[in-house]
This record gives sequence, C-alpha cells and structure tokens, in this order.
Amino acid sequence: MEKVNLLKNTPGTQTENTAQNSKSDSLANSIASNSSQVQKSRRKRKRVSGEKCQALAYKKQREKANARNRKYLEKMTDAQREERNRKRREAYQKNKNLNLIKDINDLAPRQQQKKRKYWREASAKYRKQKQQLKDVITSKSQTNSEPCVVSGDVQLTPLSSQRKHGEKAWAKNNTQLLREIQEKDRTIVELQHELKMLQKSLQRKKKNSLSTRNLTTSPNRKVKTLTRGCTVPKTVRK
Repeated sequence: MEKVNLLKNTPGTQTENTAQNSKSDSLANSIASNSSQVQKSRRKRKRVSGEKCQALAYKKQREKANARNRKYLEKMTDAQREERNRKRREAYQKNKNLNLIKDINDLAPRQQQKKRKYWREASAKYRKQKQQLKDVITSKSQTNSEPCVVSGDVQLTPLSSQRKHGEKAWAKNNTQLLREIQEKDRTIVELQHELKMLQKSLQRKKKNSLSTRNLTTSPNRKVKTLTRGCTVPKTVRK
C-alpha cells in the first residue's frame, strides 16, 4: 500500500494528472464556446426571419391600403377632387410659411442638383406615361371600334367610355408594373447587402489565416499555441 501511494505521489504521475485535467478543461471550454456560438446563430436566424415576416406583413398592408385609396380616388366626383386639391394647396402654403418647405434658391448647391435631377426624372416619367396612355387608347380604338363613316372621308371619334376604359386598363397595368419594379429593387438591395457582408467575412477569415501563419513561424510561438489554455506546473517548466 505504501508503494502504491508513493507511485501516486511521484512528480511524473502528478504532471500526467494535471495534463489530463487541462485537456478535459480545454475540451469543456471548446464545447461550451461552440454551444454558445450555435445559440447565437439560432437567435440571429430567428431575429432575421421575424424581421422579414414583419416586412412582408407591412408590405401587404400597404398594398391593401393603396388599393383602397385608388378605389376611393376613382369614385370621387369632380367637386370632391377639387376640394381635395384645394386642401392640399392650403397645407402646402401653410408649411411653406412655417419654413418647413424651402425654395430651391435657399438650398445648398448639392441639394439643388438633387432636386433638379428629381424634377427631370419626374417630368420624363410623366411624359412617358402620357405617351403610353395615348398609345393604349389609339390601339384600343383601332381594334375594338369600327370607323363609322358619315359622309365622304369624315369619321367619328371613339367614344368617351372606351377612352375611360383604356385609361383604367393602362393605370392598372402601370401600377402592377411599378409594384414589380419596387419589389425587384428591394431584392437587389437585400442581395447587395448580403454580398457585402459575405465579402467582409471572407476578408476577416483571410486576415486571420495570415495572422495565424505568421504567428506559428517561430518555435516559441508554436509552443505557446499548443499549450494555450493548459496549466503547466513550475516543476515541468524547469
């Protein structure tokens, strides 16, 4: 029994026990760190999925509200439309008097450029929509309505109901196309953001790999990296 106790208390056995304990501690720490990383990634995925669901719900809500607004505007009479425009003009003038809306001369040069660019794009878009509406009306009138000859080469103009029908069809198609374009723009922005994040993560990984290569060149650094997290007694160091 005394010999067994002496063997247990020898320095070689003590170093082996400490090494085993250090290995078990390092394994436990690595398992805990991996589990914490997995939990963090799961929480991140849940948060991202929740944000996407909220964005989709908000998008559907806005589409329904815009559809209701379009129906309301279509049913408005000329008097109601004039009253609405009058209120909007009064609100604009009130905000302008309160200096909430600035003139283009009061803006900075950079902001003036942006404002003029926005005006150019809006006017070009308005002209394009007018031309498309004109093309739709002419095509509808040529296909659906036969020319009614009165005398000689004189022909009657298409009916106003057909014109209104063409305007409604064009407006419906235009709004649908605009929604599709907006959705594609959002997906492009999301993909660009994701691409930037992936590029940054790749750069970080490359940088870390280069730093680890530089660190493991000398023998002392190799020993430090191998014995990192391990408790070595002073007797073994000597």
